[in-house]
Amino acid sequence: MAAPLCIACPEPYWRDDECVPAPVTMSYAILDPAHDVRRLEVLRDVISVGRQMGFSRSRIVDADDHSRVIAVSTGSGVTLGDVPPGFYLVDNPVNDAPDSPDLPPLRDVFHVEPGPDGTLQIPKVTPELSSPHSALHLGPINITLEAASIDELERVTGTVDWQVESWNVVMVKPGYHGPFVARATVVGSGDRVGVESTMTDEGNGGRIIASASASFRRVA
Repeated sequence: MAAPLCIACPEPYWRDDECVPAPVTMSYAILDPAHDVRRLEVLRDVISVGRQMGFSRSRIVDADDHSRVIAVSTGSGVTLGDVPPGFYLVDNPVNDAPDSPDLPPLRDVFHVEPGPDGTLQIPKVTPELSSPHSALHLGPINITLEAASIDELERVTGTVDWQVESWNVVMVKPGYHGPFVARATVVGSGDRVGVESTMTDEGNGGRIIASASASFRRVA
């Protein structure tokens, strides 16, 4: 999956104690499926930070072997303003919970549910799904877009045996209302295909809040 990489390595690299950040573009190339990797580490490279825009790139590597590069990413974003008064950093220790088939799917964790006509949706913004400016966070946006892409791949090809190779997201508008509906379309055929997905805020006239373009490779 690409969406967990978007959460672990959001682009651009701005800390919440520096400004109120908002991503605009996020692009990931997955080089290694990393099935046997226990923990990832993100190596950041800030390209440029201006008065309103920031640009960065990163390498996502095996934490135990930095020579094993799992993915590379790059992106851009804007600052929505200064850090609000009263902001303080919270302790966020690493959770060493072991991977297990008993863990719920990420779409369940992020409150993604079936929508109309085969779509997926998040009903509304809740505190755990919100960004610092109270819009839908990039995490649930990416989780839902990728889940819709995988569901559409299965519907069209009859299998879920696909590995994402590239994941490119554009954050168009903030989403405040909901329900937030994700739709996907498979492009092309064969062992490598593209998927285009879009998320709309149906509570705000159906306006587009994010879109993704991805490539997937069939695996045995």
